[in-house]
Amino acid sequence: MNLLKNNLVPYKVPLISNENIIHLNLNECSFSDDEKSKYNLNKNLHEKFLKSIADYNGVHTSNILVNFGSSEVLRILIHCISFSRKTNIVYGIVIPPTYSMLYTLMSMHNINIVETLSENIQTKIDEYNSETVFVYIDRPNNPTGYMHEYAEIKSLVNKNKNILFIIDEAYIDFTVKKSCLDLVHDFNNVVIVRTMSKGFQMADYRIGYLVSYKNNVDNISHFSNPLSITKESMLQTIKALTNKLPQFKEDFKMIMNNRERFGISCRALPHVTKVIIGHGNFVIVEFDNTINVIDLIKRLEDNNISVRRKPDNCNSIRVTISTINIMHLLYTKLQTILNHDKFNLYDGIILAAGMATRFKNGDEKIMTKCMVNLEDEPLLVKKIKLMIKYVETIYIVIGADAEYVKNVLNQLIDEKTKNRIVYVYNKFYSEYNNWYSFLLGLESVNKDRDIIVNEGDAIFNKNLVNLVSKLSKNVFVCQKREIDDCEMKVIYNNEKITEMSKNTKDFDNIYGDYIGLARVSKDNIIPMIQELKLASSNDYYESIMVKAAPFQIMDTMIYSFINMNTQNDYKNVSKLFNINDL
Repeated sequence: MNLLKNNLVPYKVPLISNENIIHLNLNECSFSDDEKSKYNLNKNLHEKFLKSIADYNGVHTSNILVNFGSSEVLRILIHCISFSRKTNIVYGIVIPPTYSMLYTLMSMHNINIVETLSENIQTKIDEYNSETVFVYIDRPNNPTGYMHEYAEIKSLVNKNKNILFIIDEAYIDFTVKKSCLDLVHDFNNVVIVRTMSKGFQMADYRIGYLVSYKNNVDNISHFSNPLSITKESMLQTIKALTNKLPQFKEDFKMIMNNRERFGISCRALPHVTKVIIGHGNFVIVEFDNTINVIDLIKRLEDNNISVRRKPDNCNSIRVTISTINIMHLLYTKLQTILNHDKFNLYDGIILAAGMATRFKNGDEKIMTKCMVNLEDEPLLVKKIKLMIKYVETIYIVIGADAEYVKNVLNQLIDEKTKNRIVYVYNKFYSEYNNWYSFLLGLESVNKDRDIIVNEGDAIFNKNLVNLVSKLSKNVFVCQKREIDDCEMKVIYNNEKITEMSKNTKDFDNIYGDYIGLARVSKDNIIPMIQELKLASSNDYYESIMVKAAPFQIMDTMIYSFINMNTQNDYKNVSKLFNINDL
């Protein structure tokens, strides 16, 4: 690649295989017993280190150049371009927003910055076409997580063979999309930049590297010091890419899973206008103009959580994805901050009319599921005691075993709570699915209040009701997981729930399972009633709700739930829950 060609003589240091040799050739300390007082000259270690990186990337060691961090690799690369220029003017095409350090490096080396949109890369190349142009693409992009398609990159590379393409793949471990790595086998105008800092959790070891055509690596290496990597960094890299690789791959999956769970849940938060869930180990959360993002960041720091304002000068934050416990902690803090001045007034609906056919399994002595005992009291009693903390009135829709349910509740519920309970009887409980119970509940509630919907047989952590009460949008509480064919599936696409169905054909967008807890904004009550009145006997209320109004997801994150369909599910309650959590 002409843009990189230079006649510099590289700085070389002789590596050795004999560890017992006395070094008197590099002006280092020769008498200290401390390993760190000496340069890392072990030839075998250097070779094993380079081979581990090359093998992981599927290339030869001659295609690899390593230095201390990908920022330094970029600096060396930009230095090489600047030094090797054939004219006084070099243009670097970038797609903002992008890695801010790149702007600094280009300015330091007097390289002209040309900004463009993703769709206009070829237009800009045509405008500045010469052998003194390169294109920088971070893929996935930082900070947006956007990822150019592989076919698009390959087409650009193939069409513009006199243009150098720098593809920064610092975040490539957090996507299932194809890397551009194999382009280095077919094209000499591609440089891939990677790091061990992100996916491999080695930020403090400072390992970055580039992958390219051998002649390119040779030319770029003229600007690199071969002693820049410490022994400990090499050893940790070898471990990461060999013995520890399976665990890191599981961590990649965990980050991608938590990215979706946290990012999608953020769309349900008050004042959040947009959430960008890209292909990095981060999400972007954007707020409306009533939120001062600088103040929000400060308040999170007061709670020992640090996030960053990104993109610069936007009313948004970039959040690095971590374990689900940490993401849950951040989510609850955001809820508190964003909801600090608002008190939501709710009514509650508990759906408790079901016949429990699968649960009874032919044993008519077993009562309806909502009345099963959880150690000290029936499930429905626990739900009432929990819901009454957040709602003005609870509308309990009953059907099967209705008189038994009322009698037990009258014995176990205190008088003050009884006065805030309204029973709604569904006489068609054996003929219609649960949509009719929900219709009766909605027709009964105060239409000037938001609604919390709670299925009578759903068992989940009580904290989820508190979290739902702090939201301001229509929300289904869901758990991201693989589910059986017979279960209700939540289909999430185009930033909202598009379908709730047991028989969906949209398998690519199945999020997981609805746990039986939802929030309905008062403005959507009448449209839902109108849609429910059009239902057929076998419909489900969840399916009709998403037809009538847009719904977001709040993920259960750290909390468990059981949809109690069978006696086995009932037996598993004590295994999954502490009774105080219900």
